[in-house]
Amino acid sequence: QTGEADFIYPTPSDQIEAIKGTDDVNILTTDSNIMRYVTLNMDLEQLSDVKVRQAMNYAIDKDAYIQLMYSGYGKPATSVVPSIIGGYEEQEAYTYDVDKAKELMKEAGYEDGFKLTLWGDNTTQEIKGMTFISQQLAQIGIEVDVQPMEPATVSDKIYVDKEDAEINMWYVNWSSGSYEADGSMRSILHGEKFPPEGYNTAFWNNEEFNKLLDDALKMTDDTQIAEAYAKAQAIAWEECPWIFLGNDNTINAYKTYVTGIQYKPGGTMVFRTVGLDHE
Repeated sequence: QTGEADFIYPTPSDQIEAIKGTDDVNILTTDSNIMRYVTLNMDLEQLSDVKVRQAMNYAIDKDAYIQLMYSGYGKPATSVVPSIIGGYEEQEAYTYDVDKAKELMKEAGYEDGFKLTLWGDNTTQEIKGMTFISQQLAQIGIEVDVQPMEPATVSDKIYVDKEDAEINMWYVNWSSGSYEADGSMRSILHGEKFPPEGYNTAFWNNEEFNKLLDDALKMTDDTQIAEAYAKAQAIAWEECPWIFLGNDNTINAYKTYVTGIQYKPGGTMVFRTVGLDHE
């Protein structure tokens, strides 16, 4: 607006309405391959029951999360991978249903809830997201101690051997440089990718899921590959190693005289073709 910048990425979603009234600024929003979620350490007794993990998903208002965090510029998660990923298969949503969540907690023997810690980066945006998660889970008796830290500190505490892991929950996001299902699932969900070898901080190890990913790499028939990835997503969605949150948009704002900007859904910007046409 002041002319100090030609291009801004990421553009804060809460500033879009103000920018919209500026004649010489263009705004471009598009679906991203960024997955927002909370990992759940399934080695913890409280999180070992799938009913508890499903209850946690039902207890989170995903639409409210997208509105709060991204001013509506995004959408609730509908699988363990974003919809723009090759091989994506839409799953039945965990709709916001506190009564159902409470019932599942009761069936799992946790009607009175329990306490957990939630790690995440100490940025204003991440703290806002973690606070929202904490408030939502409090509705079903889960008391969450939000512990924001410097990113390097989080990394040091997470990427340790399994027997040394102290993690309960981790508020995090993932965007693969690959736009196909294996690249978006293997490093964060495969049973061979526990830290420090990978990013599976839920310590989820499902043999059928692992085999589907491994077999898909050897297949040549597109239909069989799609079926394998669809089954894998269904298994992970049912098992809930995460609280599935959503996929926010990439948002760019640039002056009307800027041409040729290229970007990838994961946020990588390409400036080789950029030009400035002030005429």
